[in-house]
Amino acid sequence: MDSTSHPSSDPHPLTPQPVFADVVVPRRLTTAFTYVIPDRLRERVQVGSRVRVPLGPATVQGLIVSLSHTSLWEGTCGIRKGARPAFREIAELLDDERGFEADRALLELAKQVSEHYLTPLGQCLRLILPPIRHSRGSLSFPTTVIADTKAPAAPSVHVSSAPLMNGERPPWWTTFLDALNRSTHEAFLWTVPSAHRRKGLLEALATVRACGRSALILAPDLATAQLMFSEIQARWPNEAVLLYGGLKAAVYAETWQRIRAGGAPLVVGTRSTVFAPVADLGLIWIDDEQDELFKEEQAPHYHAREVAWMRARQQSSVLVLGSASPSLEAWWAFSQKSQPLALNSSHRQDTASRPIVQLIDLRAYPPGTLLTEPLVTAIRDCLARRAGVLLFVNRKGFASALLCRECGGSLSCESCRVPLTYFRQAARLLCRWCGATTALPEVCPACQSTKLEPIGTGTERLEEHIRRLFPDIRIARLDREAAQTSARAEAVRRLFALGELDLLIGTKLLFTGPPPPAVGLIGIIYADALLHRPDFRAAERTFHAMARAVEAAVSGPTPGQVLIQTALPSHHVYAALATGDLSRFYDQELAFRQVLNYPPQACVIRLSVAGPQEAEAQGLAERWAETIRQLQLKQDALRPVTLLGPMPAVPPYLRKRYRWQLLVKAEQREAACLAVRLSLDELQKKRRKSGLKLDVTVDPLEI
Repeated sequence: MDSTSHPSSDPHPLTPQPVFADVVVPRRLTTAFTYVIPDRLRERVQVGSRVRVPLGPATVQGLIVSLSHTSLWEGTCGIRKGARPAFREIAELLDDERGFEADRALLELAKQVSEHYLTPLGQCLRLILPPIRHSRGSLSFPTTVIADTKAPAAPSVHVSSAPLMNGERPPWWTTFLDALNRSTHEAFLWTVPSAHRRKGLLEALATVRACGRSALILAPDLATAQLMFSEIQARWPNEAVLLYGGLKAAVYAETWQRIRAGGAPLVVGTRSTVFAPVADLGLIWIDDEQDELFKEEQAPHYHAREVAWMRARQQSSVLVLGSASPSLEAWWAFSQKSQPLALNSSHRQDTASRPIVQLIDLRAYPPGTLLTEPLVTAIRDCLARRAGVLLFVNRKGFASALLCRECGGSLSCESCRVPLTYFRQAARLLCRWCGATTALPEVCPACQSTKLEPIGTGTERLEEHIRRLFPDIRIARLDREAAQTSARAEAVRRLFALGELDLLIGTKLLFTGPPPPAVGLIGIIYADALLHRPDFRAAERTFHAMARAVEAAVSGPTPGQVLIQTALPSHHVYAALATGDLSRFYDQELAFRQVLNYPPQACVIRLSVAGPQEAEAQGLAERWAETIRQLQLKQDALRPVTLLGPMPAVPPYLRKRYRWQLLVKAEQREAACLAVRLSLDELQKKRRKSGLKLDVTVDPLEI
């Protein structure tokens, strides 16, 4: 008899098709759901496939994380005794073969983000899933609904197409190009001004495209992303796309699908673009990596720089971090590398290209002095030369609070119980935490007194003061109140660049986007405002803000002048800026952090509890702390962990919810993460629904 009539004798039997699929959905869940794979889909589904599945009364998008021929379901919750669970079927397969490599890579990346940031995998899937189209043609997103915002016009900036000269290239450039050509993972830090970095970016992208690979370019804000995109698109008009959260839903979906299909190998965007479905990724370029906008405020609290590093290792990509004043995390990481070429040696600027940085000691002037004599004189001289003047103050509005001179109270937000910022021109008060606004009262709500006095200085007060001193000059403000849209901000910058404005007053928005073509003077009104914040990152935050001002002063053909008004002229932040030796700041600040066991040498995790009742929020925070202490007694691996708190958060009352927090610190990240993970498991066993919200932030930027 012919052996072909006996299937059992086939030496290569067909692999049986999977019957069950475990699917993770974008919800705050730690477990997957098991679904039956319909016959029509069994030959097409794979691990990493996007599917639409029923979940309760709704239908949601999800990702297949495992396939099996038999169900591994062992639970009994919700099933009558003796009954077998009824599995629901996968409703639809949303994938085709195109882009599947990117899908699998993104699934692995989501798992790493979930592990690193102690967030349920389901929540991390929101970062990598695209919008889905419903039967009636509308689109919805697995995350917060994307705003229907029109992208601002790209700024018109001339970019030199000339390649970098040998003297302009960093010492690691040859190693960088070699890594691109060999498709191996390497990481580099480039500490030069932004205009120089963008020139190097274009040369790097040319090498990437010559190798047939793709690139991901991230900027901290939309204005900078637009600038970089316009430069890249001018050279590769059919290969570059801009992807960011403010795109219209239909445009976002179309762009996402084009990237996944391989039709856009050069992707530019902001923080969330780090999860774009780019396949064959050769280069990830993070510009201004020190910017705090790269940290996500909502769970999962990822940092785009760290996720980019994960992705570069995973996909054998080259990572370049660009910054004129790198974060302490980046500086520390590269200073620890065994490869000496990774850290650029140009952290001490050449005297010829460095602006004059002058420190003005406020202790020599009466309290409350807004503009000192040296700064007023410098402004007058600069205006006489028709050179541009920028004045930076880190607070919008007229004053940071309205104080009643009769009862001593300040007007506060009802939802947050913090002082309201006073805007004189709009005659209103605004909460800088929740955004609530209220009309300006004529009398104090507490005592009915009319003696309301503005306290503190904002951009409006500074503008009023400047107009009194220089009534004939052309002045504009650049803050989120005066320029509420990107288009308006760009219009103000363009007027200043064309010389139609003499003086520009603003917040950090002054240094966002393309640098001004020429600045004669940059004045920092009160630099210590950032320095006095109750946060271990206060000095670094001040350093970055001041460094951005110094960088803006060298944007023109000749360096400008930077005047910093401070009551602490000997502080290592200002000393480093005045001498141009940035390593002076990093060495001193890293020494402080090491003594106090703070990042980057240690890991810090913030545990937060929020709820409508203060006693309940405080009680759960205390139980959380006690749970960790009990775990430390039982496990030696947790002994090195330091626990601080619980303590009220800042502010302690926000959006009508009381907030408490704990800090978990350890030199080894694994120990800190293990303590938090085990404590969460213990709390979930005993916790009941009470309206309380728990939140975990790994490596918080503020505490």
